[in-house]
Amino acid sequence: NDCGASLSILRCDVSRAEESDLLCGLGLQGVMHAGGVLADSVLNNQTASSVRCVFAPKVVGAQHLERALGMEALQMQVLFSSVAALLGSAGQANYAAANAVLDAQAHSWQTAGLGVVSVQWGPWSSGGMAVKHARRMEQMGLYMLSPQEGLSA
Repeated sequence: NDCGASLSILRCDVSRAEESDLLCGLGLQGVMHAGGVLADSVLNNQTASSVRCVFAPKVVGAQHLERALGMEALQMQVLFSSVAALLGSAGQANYAAANAVLDAQAHSWQTAGLGVVSVQWGPWSSGGMAVKHARRMEQMGLYMLSPQEGLSA
């Protein structure tokens, strides 16, 4: 492109240290961390396993990226969080908590002077994690972002 930057899309399971370590030495200057899974359940039915499952790609993944890449070496890191961290989401206490921890980690890195931002995304349409909850979210005033709107943001 005109500014001399190149973009590579690399997929790996950052919740697994050995996969995160493969990113080491690639000369990355920035990362967009968009890991996430859902394990929805009412609070009484949440288990340690369902919490670990949801925390793995978000929180553990960010920790693995920090260790493998050395955050200070990156010019920017964008963490994909969720508005669920701010507003909560029915049946998603584990997801809301994982995103809140991710936001707190970003704040800690920002305080240390690193170029990190955590974006609390609202719902995305066309296959996003919140598609099945679209009607309820619209009743709360949260409208779906199209993929084009999200990517341009």
